[in-house]
This record gives sequence, structure tokens and C-alpha cells, in this order.
Amino acid sequence: MSTYPRTTFAEVAAVDRLFVVSRPYKRTDRATGRLWVVEYRDPLTDQPKKRTFRTQPEAWAFYNRVTDDREGLRCGSLTRRQVLIGAGGLTLIEAAVTEYTTHRQNRGLTAHNTKAGEATIRAFLATTKWRTVREISAGPLETWLATFKGNTARKYLSDIRAWVNWLVATDRLPDNPLAAVEMPEASQPMRKRAFTDEEFTALITCERIRFHRRLWYWLSGRLGLRHLEIGRLLWSHIDLETSTLRLPAALTKSRRDATLPIPSSLAKTLSEARQAPATPVCRIRWKPCEKTWRDDLAHAGIAFETGNGRAVPSSLRKTFCTHLARKGVDLRTAQKLMRHTNVNLTANIYTECLPSELRDAAEKLA
Repeated sequence: MSTYPRTTFAEVAAVDRLFVVSRPYKRTDRATGRLWVVEYRDPLTDQPKKRTFRTQPEAWAFYNRVTDDREGLRCGSLTRRQVLIGAGGLTLIEAAVTEYTTHRQNRGLTAHNTKAGEATIRAFLATTKWRTVREISAGPLETWLATFKGNTARKYLSDIRAWVNWLVATDRLPDNPLAAVEMPEASQPMRKRAFTDEEFTALITCERIRFHRRLWYWLSGRLGLRHLEIGRLLWSHIDLETSTLRLPAALTKSRRDATLPIPSSLAKTLSEARQAPATPVCRIRWKPCEKTWRDDLAHAGIAFETGNGRAVPSSLRKTFCTHLARKGVDLRTAQKLMRHTNVNLTANIYTECLPSELRDAAEKLA
């Protein structure tokens, strides 16, 4: 006796409608090399479909499996879900990715997250020869993930697992074949350091570095501007008479207006380089790339990595906050200048304490 629950009369009556199939026949157009065709009705969508095969045995194997599922459902040896999963396993990979992307869009996910997840899935599938979802297995995924490191591999595995979990939830697979893939170890977060006064001065005065890049570094290291803000900054935003910089909400990360004081040394340089109001301050919308940044550090005689961390482009903003603390500026004022909503971010992330500074602080109590 079957251990599966028997189907209802309504399901039995729907068997012929759901699994109508034609016997394999040869197609007239032989250009594609897939000569044999089987027509059937997809249980998932109730739409008529065709499957093509290269050989006659493959076509008959598919025909026999579908007819066996129909008889199993009729006599109650198979449940409806088992049959649906069997048919769902024939879903083409391309269709499964497209439907999953549409599903995520309908859930209200942002376009960035949706496209990023789809790009990850397609990049992985490009390394396989899978045609239907039932071919999904863990081995090729483990091999592909081994080419990435730490957090990148973890993110990619999470995106692909979420897709396969959706296939299980929509009865296209009985279970997730990727569940056994171990999550890669998280990589250690990169520690960025602040520049010393000497290093920063060398960076903005080195004549081997082009002027527009030195000005870029100066704006970030002495005003705490983000790179995206500098790239959109116009001369009309700078008031040299009052030595202030007015950032409209459209330019800032927080989408709030900001007014920042400009140090006298920077104001002098800006007045000498001043151009038409509608002109970008740095002339081009440039962003530090890895090679250019490292070349500029080498020209200025600055080490890229020390015991305190790495000097990366975002180190300039950390330099601004750290130098405020070293000059005795209180934390609340530094938070305002950094335009942080949380003072803990200013104190714990963007302020660096050197061992020598800790020693000096302790000596004050001696």
C-alpha cells in the first residue's frame, strides 16, 4: 500500500488536462540538430509547451516519465506536489532566473539589489552547462566560489542560495542542493589609517602630482568632503568673501544642506585657482583609482601600508577628523564638521589614536 496520501477526485479529473502529451515525432527543421519533439502541458503554468531532444531515446524517456507521473497521480502513489516538483525540475535555467528577478522586483527590492543579485547568479551559471533547474548541484558552485575571497564569496553564496530556496518554495525543486555548501570564512576588515601632518602636507604640495588631484586631496583632508561631493562641486558653491562652502542637499550623502568653513590656507589656494561659477572646482569629475592613488603616494614619499593600517583615498576624510581631535577640537564640534548623525561614528571610526598620543596623555597625570 502506498504511504503517500491519495489524491482527490478533482485532482484525478485534472490529470488528463495537465499531462496531455504527444508521442515523440521528428521536426521538419533540422538546422538546430535537435530532431525530436514532445508536446506536453506544463503543470505549473497550465500552458502547452514543447521539448526538443537530440536523440529518439531521450525523447521517449521524457515521454515515459511524464506518463508515469500521470498514472502515479491517478492511482495515488504520488502526491500532487511530487508531480509538480518533477515537472518544475524541467524549468529552463534562463526562465527561472528571469522569474526570480521579477519576483524580487514585485517585493519592492531596490533596483540595485535586484540587478546585483541577478548578475551574481548569471555569472555563476555562465561557468556551467546546466539547462534545467534539476541539474543544479553543489560541486560546480564550490569550485566557482574558490576563485573569490572572504566576504565576496559569502555574498555570492548567499545570493545564489536565495535563488535556489525560491525554486524550492515554488515547487521547482524538492530541496536545496546547495544547502551543504559551507559558508566561506569572513575576511578581516581593512584598517585604514589617518595621515600625519607631514604626510598630508607632502601630498598636497608635491609638484609631481597634478594640481587638480592635489586640490581634490586638500578638499577631502581639510574640509572632510566625500569623493562624490567633490566630483560634483562647482565654483558657485564656494563663497571666498566669507570663506565658506555651501553644499546643497542634492550633493550630500544625507540629502541635507551643509555650510562648512574653509581654512585660510585652502581659501588662498582656491582664490588663485578660481574660475567661472558653473565650472567644476577640480575641472574634471575624477575619482582616485588604485594605480593613480598609489603613484601619487609614491611621488609624495608616503607608505601605502604601515603598522597603523593602509592609506586609502577615504583615509583623507579620516585624516580630517583625526587632526581635529589632535588640535583639541571637542567631539561635538567635530561631529558637526563631519556631518555625522551619530557621535559614535565620529569618535570610534573616524578618530585615530596613536600609541605615542596615549603615552603623552598618561604622562600628563604623572
